[in-house]
Amino acid sequence: MIVNFQNQLLKRKSEILTKNISCLFKTAQLEIQRKNNEIEELRKQIALQQRRPQNNQQRAYNNTRGGNITTGDNRHHRDQRDKQMQSRPNPDQVRDREKTQRNDDRRLLNTYDDK
Repeated sequence: MIVNFQNQLLKRKSEILTKNISCLFKTAQLEIQRKNNEIEELRKQIALQQRRPQNNQQRAYNNTRGGNITTGDNRHHRDQRDKQMQSRPNPDQVRDREKTQRNDDRRLLNTYDDK
C-alpha cells in the first residue's frame, strides 16, 4: 500500500517536472528567436550608421560645387534624419512591447500544456 502511494507520488512529480522542463525549453526557444530579431535590427541600424559618413562626403563634394545644390541636399538629409528619428522606437515602447510579447508567449505555452 505504501509502495503504491510512493509510486503514484513519484509518477506525479515526474509528470510535473516533465511539463516544467517542456515549458522552460519552449520559453527559451521563443526568447532566442526574440533576441535574434533584436540582433538583426541592431545590425540594420549599424549598417545605416556606417552609410552616413558616405552621405557626409557626398554633401562635402556638393558644397565644393557651389550653387543651390547644398540647400536642397541639406533639406533632403534633414528630412531623412527626421523620418529616422520618428521611426526609432521609444525605449518605453520597446519594453512594453517585449513585456506584452512575453505574456502572449506564456499564454501560448499554457494552451499547449492544457492539451
